[in-house]
Amino acid sequence: MWYAGRTWTLWVLLIALPLAVLVTGGAALLRSWNEDVELRQAARHSLVAIRAHGATLFVAAATLTAGVVLAVVAVHMLMN
Repeated sequence: MWYAGRTWTLWVLLIALPLAVLVTGGAALLRSWNEDVELRQAARHSLVAIRAHGATLFVAAATLTAGVVLAVVAVHMLMN
């Protein structure tokens, strides 16, 4: 009921939270990519990358998911 009276807060959360994940995840991935030579080499060998850099791949998946959610919210806002 709180959101029913303040619909703008829902839109702020739907945009701010995925955007925060997208920005921080992208920055973390960029930093890891620039600093870690092994990560760049492991990207060529996907099975090895999954085993050796599972946490980084999880951040990449979360970042991509946040980007998709943000795009869906933006399209939804444009349709209203």
